[in-house]
Amino acid sequence: MRERTNAAIAAQLESRGMRHVNENPDVYIVTRRTFQVETNYYGPYGYGWGPYAAVGYGPYYGGGWGGWGWDSYSWIEGTLTVDMEDARSGELLWRGIETKRVHQTSKPSKRDKRVFEEVKDVFKHFPTPGAVATSGVR
Repeated sequence: MRERTNAAIAAQLESRGMRHVNENPDVYIVTRRTFQVETNYYGPYGYGWGPYAAVGYGPYYGGGWGGWGWDSYSWIEGTLTVDMEDARSGELLWRGIETKRVHQTSKPSKRDKRVFEEVKDVFKHFPTPGAVATSGVR
């Protein structure tokens, strides 16, 4: 996964006019991947007795939906963080973050495609060449 991610980042940076150098670089690219389990809970559901049931005897109680049971669905989400740091000062120049659902059983060719799409999404807001930095005040 690390090799796929690094290759995708290199492709994105090269497409923006940057090139990889081993000696005296201007910036460092630092990547981090984190994973967490997300869970959705559904319910309660079931057929039961209670004061809010749909059909019954008398004005208050009857049978209907709303009895018992909870269900859950869990999945793994991965977050990719790409930092561009000044090589001399260590100052953070730019950060890109993307979160996607992890598909643990996908084929290697699908994983390559998903990693390249994920990195492409991270670099959507990367400054374009020739952009002028402003304070954001008009």
